[in-house]
Amino acid sequence: MNLPLVSICMPVYNGEKYIQSALSCLLNQTYKNIELIISDNASTDSTEAICRSYENIDSRISYFRNSTNTGMARNFNRVIELAKGDYIMMAANDDLWDLTYIEKCINKLEQNPNAAFCISQTDFIDGEGNNIGDKHWIDTSNFDYSNRVLTVFSDWLVWGIYRTEALRKTRGLQETIANDFPLRLEILLLGDVVVVDEKLMTFRFWQKEYNYISQYLISEELKDQINNSPMTSILKEYNLG
Repeated sequence: MNLPLVSICMPVYNGEKYIQSALSCLLNQTYKNIELIISDNASTDSTEAICRSYENIDSRISYFRNSTNTGMARNFNRVIELAKGDYIMMAANDDLWDLTYIEKCINKLEQNPNAAFCISQTDFIDGEGNNIGDKHWIDTSNFDYSNRVLTVFSDWLVWGIYRTEALRKTRGLQETIANDFPLRLEILLLGDVVVVDEKLMTFRFWQKEYNYISQYLISEELKDQINNSPMTSILKEYNLG
């Protein structure tokens, strides 16, 4: 039986500190039918040299470099456009995965044709690799849309494995603060979130980013962002707001 192709999409900027560990996890997965696409957003450190050295020894890797920094959202969306697979795994350059992560997530998605996204239970580490907590995801198989949103919308539905046809129906990341909110909302409109009930992913959590977003979310500026955001237009489009 032919295994579906999984496109591992890694947007990166100045990732020299952690990217080799991430690449090692991904290239040694038990699931073998993969391509790994790296979109480098004009890094100024040794990221390019590291990625090209891996590309030279592994034909599954395709490395692309932007001539100028286009911003996080555009780079994220670009790497999705380059993918050829039936499934797209969005992979941060500083995260880690058990070697069975892709295999178990794809099995879950294949068993649940209504699912748009899969993730495993997750550990959190800081920049030095110290464990700082974990995340217990809730499987939304057979939930209606309202319950999917109430259950998991506030979670980080970005770094996992998507059904490609579903992800490409979304608008991707937006060039705003909380730029993944519309993506989360659209994915939840398009299908279930299924979960592998094992801790197979380690997410590197950056406290300063969390603090910045938290301060933004309670500011007056958010009111204008909500009224003019893609998320509001999505709600209106689906007669949900």
